[in-house]
Amino acid sequence: MSWISDVATETVILYVLFAVIAFVVSFFPPWNGVFNLVQILLFWKDIGDTDDTHRFGQNLVAALINIAIGGLLKDTFTYGCGIVVVLLLFVKVLS
Repeated sequence: MSWISDVATETVILYVLFAVIAFVVSFFPPWNGVFNLVQILLFWKDIGDTDDTHRFGQNLVAALINIAIGGLLKDTFTYGCGIVVVLLLFVKVLS
């Protein structure tokens, strides 16, 4: 069960780190686009990780935390990405 707290801590730390980076790059419009691209690439990696059955629990916990954080902070990108990953995980389980 300690892996759940590890995944939760890692997910929250990454979210805070990305929030700080997003704030800093918001003052530099060209870099804002690069930051958005990095976010999309990380989301694409999360989608690819849904095929790894060994990481199902980790991916599910991280996606649920992203949904919670996105919902609480009104961050539609994080919220939406979390929902997509959860849906893909359940499709993988049902198939």
